[in-house]
Amino acid sequence: MATNLALDDGLIKEARQLGGQRTKKDVVTQALVEYIQRRKQLKLRDLFGTVDFEDEKVFSQRDAGDKVSDRIDSPQGINQQLGSFVGHI
Repeated sequence: MATNLALDDGLIKEARQLGGQRTKKDVVTQALVEYIQRRKQLKLRDLFGTVDFEDEKVFSQRDAGDKVSDRIDSPQGINQQLGSFVGHI
């Protein structure tokens, strides 16, 4: 779809240098991909703590005496798991 945009030439130049894109179209496309990816990550993060589930692994970790921060059912454990998961998206 053809679209005319007034873009900041300095931002485009910096983005091309950082990302290695050759064209303005490639820069804008990559920026949109990353924007969408980030918004999906934020929505996923907002879901943590809203779903109740029972998982055998959670109970086995709790019974094994693991530190609270290592358990996925604790706030610290959820943040730790979320951080490693979001880093791979």
